[in-house]
Amino acid sequence: MTAPIDRTVGTGGAFVLDGHEILIRQLREAGRSTNRRVRSRMRRAGTKAVLRAKAHAPRLDGHLASTIKLGIDRRGVFIRAGGKGAPYAHVFEQPGVGSFGRKQGRHPVFARGERRTWTWVAQPRRAFIEPAIDESHDDVATAIAAAATDALHGAGIPTT
Repeated sequence: MTAPIDRTVGTGGAFVLDGHEILIRQLREAGRSTNRRVRSRMRRAGTKAVLRAKAHAPRLDGHLASTIKLGIDRRGVFIRAGGKGAPYAHVFEQPGVGSFGRKQGRHPVFARGERRTWTWVAQPRRAFIEPAIDESHDDVATAIAAAATDALHGAGIPTT
């Protein structure tokens, strides 16, 4: 299994493993307890990336780092940030729509009145999740692959 980075997950990124869909199907066959063990090891592996993302997060008001969370679903392990605690997270990670790799976006300052009268300023990109994924994706992919292989072998399911 390899772990290319999927940069389409809202304000964040994901470790998307080749063959992840097959793994999920095999884990369902292996049973609930095996699935829980693998998810636990996936969470531990992804936590390292979350800690790196928190270290990279801009320190404006102290809230952004506290909103960086790890998630696991049928697509893989992902990191997200923002929400009510820091709704501005996307401005730093992904300024503008579909802007990965873009240097800066624009946002309004004191958006009052009609949109055409707003004052817009450039916002330099200050990504924090993407560098964390770049730095840790080999470690996370290796840990997830090992967890899955161990669990499937323990359940008597052959892996290829």
